Amino acid sequence: MVCFQVLDLELNAGAAYAHLVPQSMETCLVYCYRGRGEVNGRPLGAQEIARLDGSDNSRRSVDLAASAEGMAVLLFAGKRIGEPIAWHGPFVMTTREELRRAFEAYQSGRFPPKRVPWNYRAGETGP
Repeated sequence: MVCFQVLDLELNAGAAYAHLVPQSMETCLVYCYRGRGEVNGRPLGAQEIARLDGSDNSRRSVDLAASAEGMAVLLFAGKRIGEPIAWHGPFVMTTREELRRAFEAYQSGRFPPKRVPWNYRAGETGP
């Protein structure tokens, strides 16, 4: 059984994409890391996150529509883990201490991790 999904989607200018979140998954986050567009008809810009509640089984589709500049998003869907949430800016952790460490890593340049120099989409296997 799949417990979570992670999609890295890059939509060209004006492109649309629909993703159906499985019934077993209760929540979905869409993070736009480049460009802008819409998620289910609502605007989403670069460095913004949309949280979609999966408790309504009749509304399982995540409909993305890129603006004229296109958009790139990470989509995360999964089951709720029932732990506390500490959220500040782009970071989501379970405690304020974890948030502090995440910001410290970000400010020191250790976060986010950098993408590898090879192109996994082109079938390259790396150095």
